[in-house]
Amino acid sequence: MSLVDALMGGVVFGLASTASLQLYGGSLQFAQGREERQQREAQRELALAEGYQRMADLTPDQPCSAAAKELAGLLDLSSHQGLTAQALVEGEAVRLVVRAPGLPERSRWYAPAAFGVCEVGR
Repeated sequence: MSLVDALMGGVVFGLASTASLQLYGGSLQFAQGREERQQREAQRELALAEGYQRMADLTPDQPCSAAAKELAGLLDLSSHQGLTAQALVEGEAVRLVVRAPGLPERSRWYAPAAFGVCEVGR
């Protein structure tokens, strides 16, 4: 083996090592970003699910428009970091819109009448 062969082998090995490290670093960055996104999605879904739990706090036998306003007041999602939530009263229902950085907007409709906590048309 000559000196030129040894130098060429070292150069090829160095290039292969660099390329391998770049691929490894890229895959780690991708996996970390995906994990962070899954955590944000889980937080967002948890925040939306809390709306269902808070339905139990409504008083029954009231007009649905009043129940919707009361429910909008209960939907305080400030405890979740990085999420912004907005409860919009639309008629006799509430639309909860939740936003998280880097994720599409999600919304859920809550109709107090569907849960039996108000009287429709009253």
